[in-house]
Amino acid sequence: MFDGERIVMQKEKLTRDVRFLLRNGAVPIPRASFDIPLITRDSPRRDVRDAAEGIFEDMLDHVDIRIPHELYFPYRRQWEPSDARTTMEAFDALCDNLHTQMKAFDVSREMFGFRTTVYPIVFPWGRRNRNILIADITSGISTRLGDGQRYHDGHQWTFSQMKGRRTHTGHLYVRGTPT
Repeated sequence: MFDGERIVMQKEKLTRDVRFLLRNGAVPIPRASFDIPLITRDSPRRDVRDAAEGIFEDMLDHVDIRIPHELYFPYRRQWEPSDARTTMEAFDALCDNLHTQMKAFDVSREMFGFRTTVYPIVFPWGRRNRNILIADITSGISTRLGDGQRYHDGHQWTFSQMKGRRTHTGHLYVRGTPT
């Protein structure tokens, strides 16, 4: 090994954003949780669409997304009002983007986790009506990098000088009333 080379292995574990949950009045103790079928790089478009429809149907068991509710996209940094059609489009776009990420960049990228967890809002600064839930749709993607392996960091192609596994957990939040 040359000087400065390190072996870095990260566990493939979905992480939750505890600060976000507390800021929005939710206790980070799940009320319910369900897994979503994983998407692979060879998944046909129909399976990707089925995963989005599965999220929608499973969400109806916990959060009533047929009535007005709110979505939180972390890259927009605010809650946005939504309806059932817009939410289904968001779930479809999420699954499609995950599939595209795995197909477009490098061959070592794969999905290791896809889960929805529902948290109750109990703190008064979350909402005045305490009968509200936050659902966290979490996706985890890992990349295995070798010495000098080329990878895409979102903006440009770069080379890794470190061996190991990199993991990333993405979130999409839904806030609404229970069914």
